[in-house]
Amino acid sequence: MAEIDLIKNLEYISFMILNRILKLQGYLFRIDSKEFLDIIIYKGFSSSKTHQTEIYSEKKL
Repeated sequence: MAEIDLIKNLEYISFMILNRILKLQGYLFRIDSKEFLDIIIYKGFSSSKTHQTEIYSEKKL
């Protein structure tokens, strides 16, 4: 079965449609807790508003 990389696919879509911002909100479920997650995708780049992200743009979010 093929792996689906949702963030990478959404980054590609946002790169093709330059005048839109995509905002994703949800939760990361850990063994003992759940953390709020807020991601912004614009012009092919993604950034998390709630978790620290790498400066290197090729690294996965």
